[in-house]
Amino acid sequence: MASRGRENASTETGGGPSPDDAGGSAIGLRALGVLLILLAAVAWAGFAQLAVAAVAPVAGVVLIVLPSLRRRQLARVRGERTTQLDALRERVRSETRMSTALLEVATTLSSTLETSELLARLNLTSGKELDAEWSATFLVDVKAATFRLVAASEGTGKPVEFPLGSWSPVTRLEREPVIVLTGADAARACALFGRGRSVASVLVTALQGEGALAGFLAVGCGTLDTLARERAVRFLSGMARHATVVLRSAQLVEQVRLASDLKSEFVGAISHELRSPLNVVLGYVEMMMDGALGPVSGEQVHALQRTQEQSLALLEMITALLDLNRLERGRLPLQRTTVAVESLLAEICDQLPATWRRPEVPLLRAIVPGMGTIETDPGKLKTVVRNLLHNAFKFTEQGRVTLGAGIDETGAIVITVSDTGRGIPRDALDYVFELFRQVPGAGGGGVGLGLHLVRRLVQALGGTITVESTVGTGTCFRITLPRVPPKADEQGVRQTRPSPTADFAAARYALQARSTLRRDTARA
Repeated sequence: MASRGRENASTETGGGPSPDDAGGSAIGLRALGVLLILLAAVAWAGFAQLAVAAVAPVAGVVLIVLPSLRRRQLARVRGERTTQLDALRERVRSETRMSTALLEVATTLSSTLETSELLARLNLTSGKELDAEWSATFLVDVKAATFRLVAASEGTGKPVEFPLGSWSPVTRLEREPVIVLTGADAARACALFGRGRSVASVLVTALQGEGALAGFLAVGCGTLDTLARERAVRFLSGMARHATVVLRSAQLVEQVRLASDLKSEFVGAISHELRSPLNVVLGYVEMMMDGALGPVSGEQVHALQRTQEQSLALLEMITALLDLNRLERGRLPLQRTTVAVESLLAEICDQLPATWRRPEVPLLRAIVPGMGTIETDPGKLKTVVRNLLHNAFKFTEQGRVTLGAGIDETGAIVITVSDTGRGIPRDALDYVFELFRQVPGAGGGGVGLGLHLVRRLVQALGGTITVESTVGTGTCFRITLPRVPPKADEQGVRQTRPSPTADFAAARYALQARSTLRRDTARA
């Protein structure tokens, strides 16, 4: 239709005869033809002079008036079509503005899954788009039959709950998606939720959730004409549909977060309960191996050694699970101190359990002398290096395991653990650090906690870890640590300093445990 209007306009400005003039001329010619036929009929009847005298003036008038009438008719039609086109253009512009506004709303609301932030943005966006005096969002508790204010343009103040039956528009929202209140109804809404700021109109839109009313948004506006009211209703309807989806997603995220917290608490409690009796078992096994409970034979010593190995492996798994649980909850304390790198690595090598090592696989050291000190948590760094060395010995049947250390071009400390073992397939390098992921067919036991915990601890210490491996040749893990770590809040963990009180409490607990163990032995 718009193209047709453009064609008409171009024809009128082109200088040639317009379709309107052509139509008028055609009508005039047809009328003249009819008159000539009538004239011929009269002349044939013998009244030729009279016919010419009577018809000639009429024919002249017809030729002059009919094209003019036709042009007027076509001008009226063209004006009506122009009006329709203008209305359609305005409607398209209005739809474009509405779509743009709803797209901005969708982008704004979808950028967060925090319920409080989402509701605050809902109020801010609705107030801005509708030029509202105030806005407020409410959540409905169907089981308790109440609704409460959760967000407002001027702050929520003290949390207040209202019975569902105390405000009649709430029940109407179950049937009508948007309600416009005026007069006394608007005044009562302002008294309840507008903090005394009276407005002429209050628009209330429903927030649906799983087939039931989950909440609603109330917006206080000034006087709205018909067009402004229609636009406000359409805008709130579209915004409410999107807000309902995002709000549901935010609630699901909160439920998942709550479930994760409960899981973490459960894992932490169970791990502590498992570790306590396991320490007692290890204590008794050590006493029996030392002969404190009487002589033991060679076969019994071998059985006790196997028991000790498996118990230590279980204890390490429980400890790793506890550390991982603390990392997930952001509660793993970092006790940073300045330590000498060479001394720390030497201590790790000296404290490796003999059961980890193979006689045919020696541990070599390639540590650059004079590396200086680093500020880190020595306990966490020891755990990282020990886990890597344990893995290296576990998957190396022959050859060697090498612990190396040096300084890169930036001055950072680089620690490497390399071996000549089985190696890791190329496709497994992408997920080798993921939780509960193991290389298929690798063997070696475990549940896939070790390397994931290593990476998380290295990140908590402010460093990075990478791996290079070739199947059948060996694997090399490379740890890079800054000499001075970043702040604790950047790592998402809580940093603490070593406390003498904590050390004293730990020592006292150890003495009490040893006394209890000896007392139980004496009773036995």
